[in-house]
Amino acid sequence: AGFFFAAVFFAVLPLAVNAQQSLFNAPVTAETRKGVESACSGLSASKVMRGEFVQRKEIKSLSRSFTGNGTFSVSRDDGIVWNTLKPFPSLMVVGADRIVQRTPGGKSSVLDASQNPVFTQFADTIRAVFSGNSQLLFSRFDVYYLANANNEWQIGLVPKDSVIRSVISSMVLSGKDHLSRFMMSEPSGDTVQNDFSNLTFSGELNDGEKEQFSR
Repeated sequence: AGFFFAAVFFAVLPLAVNAQQSLFNAPVTAETRKGVESACSGLSASKVMRGEFVQRKEIKSLSRSFTGNGTFSVSRDDGIVWNTLKPFPSLMVVGADRIVQRTPGGKSSVLDASQNPVFTQFADTIRAVFSGNSQLLFSRFDVYYLANANNEWQIGLVPKDSVIRSVISSMVLSGKDHLSRFMMSEPSGDTVQNDFSNLTFSGELNDGEKEQFSR
């Protein structure tokens, strides 16, 4: 739940919805599976990816949308540091088996990863793509794929697990040389989209990131 309460949200344009509908009409074939594997392997050259995000959510039942931003770090070995700056500052560190959330006042709460399936799936999927682990995607999801002449690709994921599917109906990853967008749709019709920018890459965590994962 912390992912939604601490983070920020935005409306998805009709163009994005139409593109998503086309994507989920394109299940992976033996030929296009190579495209998924290529997209994943192309993202796995560096151990750590850092950048900024803009997150937007549309809440269908309220006819409202929300937006905010922050910074993040993804380590394929350690997890994700998700630092929300606006509208409400918070820090979330997602490791292999736990989620630590910290408020600006210094208070921390620790959750078993299984208690937040939405953010855990988000984190696991980002790490799987970033580590080049396309096998994990195929084992956990029904996979869809589209690419255009500019080598821009979209990967659609529908969870195979019915428990996860009751929380997340689908996910879409988009990119070219790097992952640029991650979108999740819920059975309620609500959508959460993260746009990534100003990406940098390195082979090691910095001292601050090491400290976050060690707490």
